[in-house]
Amino acid sequence: MRDKPEVIFVGAFPPPESGVHGGQVTSCRALLEGGLGDSLSLSLVDSTLPTLPAPPTVLRIWPAVKRVLTVWGMLRRNRPDAIILFAGTALSIVEKSACGALARAYGSRALLFIRGGEFVVQYRRSILIRFVCTPLLRACQLHVCQTQAWQRFLSTECGIPLERCVVVENWTASSALLAIGSSRGLANSSPLALPLRLVFVGWLDVLKGVPELLDAIHELLSAGTHPAFTVQLCGEGTWSEAARALVQSRGLQRTVEFTGWLSRSELHDVLRSSDIFVLPSHHEGLPNAMIEAMSAGLPVIVTPVGGIPDVITDQMNGLLVPVNDPRELASAIGTLLRDAALRRRLGDAAYSTAKRRFGVEHAITTITRLVLDVPNAAA
Repeated sequence: MRDKPEVIFVGAFPPPESGVHGGQVTSCRALLEGGLGDSLSLSLVDSTLPTLPAPPTVLRIWPAVKRVLTVWGMLRRNRPDAIILFAGTALSIVEKSACGALARAYGSRALLFIRGGEFVVQYRRSILIRFVCTPLLRACQLHVCQTQAWQRFLSTECGIPLERCVVVENWTASSALLAIGSSRGLANSSPLALPLRLVFVGWLDVLKGVPELLDAIHELLSAGTHPAFTVQLCGEGTWSEAARALVQSRGLQRTVEFTGWLSRSELHDVLRSSDIFVLPSHHEGLPNAMIEAMSAGLPVIVTPVGGIPDVITDQMNGLLVPVNDPRELASAIGTLLRDAALRRRLGDAAYSTAKRRFGVEHAITTITRLVLDVPNAAA
């Protein structure tokens, strides 16, 4: 008899020296460091992309096929109790759903975690993606959703029964980040330090709203009516070169700093020293970067996409701005730059939300229960 349930965990587990970053890496690492292996016997299968940005689709097909074959072999040999599958875009979902269908054939429970908001856009735009992905998604036994928005999408648009779409909220409010947030209240009693610091964390990409963020910064500097501020863009991406060129051409070099990807300790230092977090994405699942900023007690300016409206209520625990609207984004940033009391109130509320909802302990307890309690595939 097994001491602990045996589980294949297919996710992002790059070696620390690889320098690979991303939401799935953060989420998977948090589960392992939080103690998921204490209650489950885990066999890890790394599906991290070899390069970032991702290589062309044609170059990703064979590695995906090899991983499916690897999982098939593990299922045949070990007959695990369950398989946990992290997926992002359409190709990843095809791969992980195929693994889920195989698991179900061998009597193992299949739990699929879709983490990227890009898939919703792909699914709605492409008949081919809907044709290929829908039956595969339905073959997975359980879908673990970050928010109610994901649950509604899978149920109403993909036709998956609601009872098989379970919400397990983001779990990246780490104790280290919450410690930063809890200490921020003491700092708020000290005199105002200028310049104020804005921070963006994520892919430097059009779909993350980097162009309109730079437009908003330029507008604010041109107006010259706000307290002094600086902006740190933490990350890299497909628009990195264009962003640097735009900063140069508009003379924003003294205001905007490009840090590249940061280590965890470096990111914590940046969040600790920042005053405002901004992420004007065009689409999202539920961004880890936002939850991490909230945990650190920062007021957040974000767009109402993906699962964000399930977490952020405008003027209550953050500010919501329209997608691809530099003027409204500049207005929101300007409001927080001028209003220290509002920054404190929104930051405190963001911290309280993160502490209450997004700790890893609850997620691990729930995931373990799902592994143990989901009915057998044959049922």
